Amino acid sequence: MVDSPSLLSTIPDPLRTDFWTEFSNVQRSYFESRWRYTAIDGGRFAELTFNIVDGLLSGEFPAQAQKPKNFVKACRELEQYQASETNRSLRITIPRALMVLYDIRSNRDSGHIGSEVIANQQDSQLIIDISAWITAELIRYCHRMDISDAETIISSIIEKRSPVVIDINGTRIALISGTLKERILVLLHTSMKSVNRSVLYKWLKKPNIKHYNDVLKKLDKSNLVYIDDERCVHILPNGTEQASNVIARERVVLNSNSNSN
Repeated sequence: MVDSPSLLSTIPDPLRTDFWTEFSNVQRSYFESRWRYTAIDGGRFAELTFNIVDGLLSGEFPAQAQKPKNFVKACRELEQYQASETNRSLRITIPRALMVLYDIRSNRDSGHIGSEVIANQQDSQLIIDISAWITAELIRYCHRMDISDAETIISSIIEKRSPVVIDINGTRIALISGTLKERILVLLHTSMKSVNRSVLYKWLKKPNIKHYNDVLKKLDKSNLVYIDDERCVHILPNGTEQASNVIARERVVLNSNSNSN
């Protein structure tokens, strides 16, 4: 695991610390299937990142992050900074991505009552992908590295947090009382990439091998997962939806148990 606080060291605190906090909040809300809060956290991430990008371009960082009066206009004004061979992403691409995050936060029901579209999983998927991409771009720019190296770092930083999954030294454990099928889907959903079926078998504490293979085969046939030629298991959209439903169900149980104590 890469030590994220040591990254983006050219960005002063508290902006750097706040950036990692907001990035973490986006992840947590998404993997707890809280779509409305994912949109809200994405908006906060956008506002914080705007201050960082403006500081990198101008050379002057604010002591505290400030919300622009007109966010879209402020992002467009970043394009007016003098162009260089290395800052196009800061001036143009990242600001336009920030506007997408802010638009979702402002024009779904997450930000205002009576909005035309309800915040949903598809929005949240876009939010977490854009926030991860922006983070990789900032790492690439600040540390002068290749984008593939920055993406590798992001993959090691991102923790897909869920109230029903914990990670112990690289072994993921599903804390649910559901079926083997449900535990497989939840583990895949909360993993950064595809998982080799032997690793997945270990995470499940080595259930009956025949039952395990039968369940995987049925999941593959039902288009909930895809098993490639390298024996890696990829979760598909329908599988993600079912995993999110399981997590939501288990979260209700956890909250109920917590309130009764």
